[in-house]
Amino acid sequence: MAYTQTSPATPFNTLLRVGFFLLLGIVTLLTLRFLPEIGTAEVTIQTCLVGLAFIVLLFVSLARIRSRFADPRVVALGVGVPLWWYLLVLEQLFPRRGTTDMAYAGDFASSAYSEASMWMLIAITVGVLTLRWPAYLKDLFRGPYKWVTLYTCITILSVSYAPRPAFAMAWCGKLTLVVVLLRLCWSAIATAAEAQWFVRLTLWAFLVLTSIPLIEAFTNPEGAFAWGSQGWGRLNSSVHPITVSQWGGILLLLALLAGSLRWRKRYLPMAILGGVAMVISGGKAAAIAGIISAILMFVFQGRGALAVKVTLVLAVAGTLLVLVSPFGTHLRTYSSSGLALTLTGRTDLWAGAMGDIRSHLLLGNGYMSSRFVNIAVEDMTWDAGHMHNGFLEVLYNNGLLGLFPMLMILWSIVKNTMLGVRRGLNPTIKILAAGCLSLTIYLLLNGLVEATFGGRVTSFFMLLLMLLPFSEFVGSQTVPQTVSIPVQHPYEEACAS
Repeated sequence: MAYTQTSPATPFNTLLRVGFFLLLGIVTLLTLRFLPEIGTAEVTIQTCLVGLAFIVLLFVSLARIRSRFADPRVVALGVGVPLWWYLLVLEQLFPRRGTTDMAYAGDFASSAYSEASMWMLIAITVGVLTLRWPAYLKDLFRGPYKWVTLYTCITILSVSYAPRPAFAMAWCGKLTLVVVLLRLCWSAIATAAEAQWFVRLTLWAFLVLTSIPLIEAFTNPEGAFAWGSQGWGRLNSSVHPITVSQWGGILLLLALLAGSLRWRKRYLPMAILGGVAMVISGGKAAAIAGIISAILMFVFQGRGALAVKVTLVLAVAGTLLVLVSPFGTHLRTYSSSGLALTLTGRTDLWAGAMGDIRSHLLLGNGYMSSRFVNIAVEDMTWDAGHMHNGFLEVLYNNGLLGLFPMLMILWSIVKNTMLGVRRGLNPTIKILAAGCLSLTIYLLLNGLVEATFGGRVTSFFMLLLMLLPFSEFVGSQTVPQTVSIPVQHPYEEACAS
């Protein structure tokens, strides 16, 4: 969305802006000073650079809207949406690996504390925006979004009986931040053009998330496909290859959605990059879900012929990638290992955790307790880290009490997007609804074998939460259904009298 830039800022606005950035600088310095875990110079420099990028982002965002700074809705939108982009990208800026034992002992990497400090800066900014425009807060408790608020409150209350309350509270903090930020942005969005701007920035965020692991892996060509001790032909970077596959699938879908709305040449290489990353990273479920969702996107748009062409292109491209890339080696090794029978140990994990789920069926074990499922389940030979199923993730953490609002969230998304697909005001709304529904299907298919929702607030969980206000918007931009009332002929009226 483009904003005009005409009138200069008033002295009051200039003073407010200077004071605000001084406050951000003080908070950043205090965070770096009093977080003892940030001990290495390398991490400290990285944190400062990311914090500097945050301040630059705010300056650019405010500069775009300086002529309309008096309108709090415009400020909320012009700053909130870039903050959403920044919060998504943060996941890649502070990558880390850790085991269940390390997390249980509270032995976290320095980058974890650095990322948390950035959450604090974003939270302060959202707080300032809220002071200027508190009207959006009532939308947290209205319409389908009330289910998101209810789910968040349940997770916060469950911290009291979680295995590691401080760990759970940290992730509850990010969940609350995401929920409030999304509500701020989508309450400020009033037109389809503004909704498209939000989608495009989300696309650019997933482009960053997908590109960095690829660049990192191919800077060492010999070890680019040596993930794991056995070198199973999956992409080797600081991020798990399944995560990169899922990012690639989302990038593919968002690029196709953006290209369907308004074609630009840049969307084609983005879609190709997403498709390639989705396949060569070795995430089998992500690749299957991505292909199915991409085809369904065009089916929902009513473009059956294009859906057939996309099917053929994806089939040919996927076959070639399997033949010429190490992913083919990974598939052969995987099929001969016998792990396919247990979905790489997932069925054993689910069976072992069922007893714990039944014993805490109503309230669950506490938010983020699934991070320590290896400790609860006996004879686990691998570090699961979560339940590898979104629905079981919610059940394990928050029981039936948490599963109910999550199901209502998913149902509301599907209901609103189907309404937009069928009765959208114009082709743009129908395309947006088709993209929203395709992304939902993608996350749900992945959620059958990965914890895309219900646990850590990753980019996948954030995207799913974003789809609810997105679906509310497209569901509200529909043609009202007309009710046909039979009109009696005058002759019939005369006969009746």
